[in-house]
Amino acid sequence: MPKPLRILIGCDTFGPNVNGAAKFAERLAAGLVERGHDVRVMAPAAGRKSGTWVETHEGQPMTMYRIKSWRWYPHDWLRYMIPWRVRHNSARVLDSFKPDVVHFQSHLIVGGGLTKEAELRGIRIIGTNHFMPENMMQFTLLPGPTQRGVIRLVWKAAARTFGRAEAVTTPTRRAANFLEEYTQLTDVHAISCGINAHHYTPNFDTDGENRIVFVGRIT
Repeated sequence: MPKPLRILIGCDTFGPNVNGAAKFAERLAAGLVERGHDVRVMAPAAGRKSGTWVETHEGQPMTMYRIKSWRWYPHDWLRYMIPWRVRHNSARVLDSFKPDVVHFQSHLIVGGGLTKEAELRGIRIIGTNHFMPENMMQFTLLPGPTQRGVIRLVWKAAARTFGRAEAVTTPTRRAANFLEEYTQLTDVHAISCGINAHHYTPNFDTDGENRIVFVGRIT
C-alpha cells in the first residue's frame, strides 16, 4: 500500500470564504484527507485571530496554519498577508511540517513566498492557477492606464512563481491557454474541478418536463 503523503496546500483564500478558488482548495484538501494523507493548509486568518489549530472542512478535520491578515477594504471580504511575512511563516511551517509536496493555489501572495522557501529546501512544488489579474483591478482603485501596467507586472510575477513548479494546472483548457500565453509557460494541464456524482440521485422519469439549472459564479 502506498505511503501516505505529507501535503501542504497554500492559499490566498480558503473557507469560510465562498468563491471558486476557496471551495476548490477546501474540496481538494478534504478529499486528500479522506484518502489517508496528512494534509495541512496555510491560509490567511479569517479574522483577527491567527495561529495553528484543527478545522473541519467538507466533513474532514485538517490542521490549519492561519497567518495574520488584514482586510482589503475595497473588496467585500478579501483578507491578505504581508508578502515578507509570508516567507517568514512559510519557512517556519515547512521546517516544522516537512511536507513531501507543496501545492499553491495562486502566485499572489502566499504562492510567491511559499514556493521560494520550498525551492530552497528541495520540496516538490505543484501550482494551480485560479487568479486572473484583470478580475481584481476593479478592487484596486487604480486608474485605467495604471491598471494595464500593474497587470503586466502581475503576469511577470506569475511566470516567476509558476516557473518553480514541477507541474501547473488550471480548471479549463481555455484558462490553461491563457496562462501559457501570458507567462510563456508550457504544458499547463487543464483539470476540471468536477463534482462528486455520489451526492446526486438521477431521476430518469420522462413523464414530466425536462428542467435544467446551471449555476455559475456565485460572487
